[in-house]
Amino acid sequence: CQVQGAPTPSIQWLQQTPGGQVLVRGYEEELRIESVSYQHQGSFVCSARNTIGEVQSEPIAMQVTGKPEVDRLKLKSEYVLNLGDNLAASVEFCARPLPRVTWNLGPVGQASRTVELISGSTFERFHASSTREISEHCFSVTLDVAGVRLEDSREFELRIENDYGRETVRIRVIVVDTRLFTEEIFAAVIVGGVLTILLITVIIVYIVRSGCCFGKPMKQEENGRAGGKGKHDS
Repeated sequence: CQVQGAPTPSIQWLQQTPGGQVLVRGYEEELRIESVSYQHQGSFVCSARNTIGEVQSEPIAMQVTGKPEVDRLKLKSEYVLNLGDNLAASVEFCARPLPRVTWNLGPVGQASRTVELISGSTFERFHASSTREISEHCFSVTLDVAGVRLEDSREFELRIENDYGRETVRIRVIVVDTRLFTEEIFAAVIVGGVLTILLITVIIVYIVRSGCCFGKPMKQEENGRAGGKGKHDS
């Protein structure tokens, strides 16, 4: 980007993303981008500005081709669900050309055989959504599981691959049976109550046997003293 002006203008390289966001990518006449990713897709313009005004170059379109790239910032890799809840695990990624998407569910069903789902397919309670485009060359896929069971506590693997490479994502699912916690708490309360009753019973038995604080031994002692005094007087 070569510009002239007086006063000397400042330069900015501006990127407009497919989503409409405007980012500053450089401040030199020559724009250099290291480690190009799908985040650099969009149009670029060179903007020159001084105190007199501002001019911009014609937009330059940038398209990225390569292996799939998962948006790790938005990725939720672990789900904790109550027994019977529904799972909806979504993954966003960018890729060009459009990749093949496969969910590996592991052993599923009575046959305990490994099941793989491609986009738009269903097996029993499991459904792999169709690949949905969310922006230019960026997509979202979702694994839906209806009414999770305890045996669904595992890792599900998502493979995203095109002619340039593969990206793998593992989603960990933990299913919790809250009924077990309720039963354990109830049992703990019962045991604690029984132990408390036993402890109180032991304390009462000890007090009765030792004669502590009931006054009966003291009364006997007084009677004994009185009898002794009468005998001395005689």
